[in-house]
Amino acid sequence: MTGKVTIHEAVKILIDSCKERNAGDPFAAGRIREIILADLLGHNIAADLHGHDAIVKVNQNNFKVEYKTAFIEYGLRGRYDVSWYPTWEEQEKYLLTEKIGSSKYHYFATFDSSYVIQEVMELTGERVCDLLIPAFKSVYLSRDSRQDKKNSGLYASLGSPDIRAYGKLVYEVPVAGLHQWLEE
Repeated sequence: MTGKVTIHEAVKILIDSCKERNAGDPFAAGRIREIILADLLGHNIAADLHGHDAIVKVNQNNFKVEYKTAFIEYGLRGRYDVSWYPTWEEQEKYLLTEKIGSSKYHYFATFDSSYVIQEVMELTGERVCDLLIPAFKSVYLSRDSRQDKKNSGLYASLGSPDIRAYGKLVYEVPVAGLHQWLEE
């Protein structure tokens, strides 16, 4: 090939770059969007796919952060899938201290089909808990048997209206000159 990078070469460059950053597998579901988002925000991507997605340094303190990403056609949103606990009290404690509340900030981003970030909204972990705990509780308490809980997931979602109402816009794609930049 004359001057063109093959797909194989491009994939190798991507994998090597992720290894250098300790970013894990870029081909895991949604992971490449998390890596791109961490780069844009200047965060350190987490090394594995369990728990928080990245670390952000604020005033000399490191904080865990959570990313929720989607392609723009699906809209600004975030789904939280969590483990079941035997009692609601244990479930709520897990949500507040280990799963959702343990991340200081939650970032919601949309991407176009070329993996260009269109916008990023930021909510605090505390606000996300305030918005999601009632939904989790409703689903949790509606389950009758432990068997039912074992065979179905526990999840809740935040949609664009809540994210926009309670979040802070931290990035929006600069429209002027975007097409020119993409062609270069």
